[in-house]
Amino acid sequence: MNLRTLLLFGSLLLLLPAMGAAQGFSENNLRQVFQTYSSNEIRFKRDFKTKRITVDGIFETVKEGAMGWVVSVSHRGFFVMCSMSEEKAMKLADLDPGDRLKLTGSILSVDPPKLTVQLYGEGCDILEVEKLIFRPGEPAPSRS
Repeated sequence: MNLRTLLLFGSLLLLLPAMGAAQGFSENNLRQVFQTYSSNEIRFKRDFKTKRITVDGIFETVKEGAMGWVVSVSHRGFFVMCSMSEEKAMKLADLDPGDRLKLTGSILSVDPPKLTVQLYGEGCDILEVEKLIFRPGEPAPSRS
């Protein structure tokens, strides 16, 4: 291996972690998304717009909208909304507000006053649904 090949290989190894981080984000990045949007919209466009984000949060609502069914999930005071087909939304038919929902999609826009991230329509997918049997603040189910 010559020096040039070694340097090129070493440079690629240094870039791989950064490239992987740019591929997708999680709910832990929501604060960073909002801060970036509020301080520098062009940086938001470069760093976040169209990037995939996965959010493991609390199901809030699913309502019919102009672009399909709009699902709202919250995580630590932030909200993520995405539109999906009725077929996908049917997976949520048995959920109640407060149940757990994990979804993924590409970031479209941010609404800072409402602390809401809007994801692209049909690119939004449901990853996990968890119907809670016992909710905090409710009496525990009785054992028979």
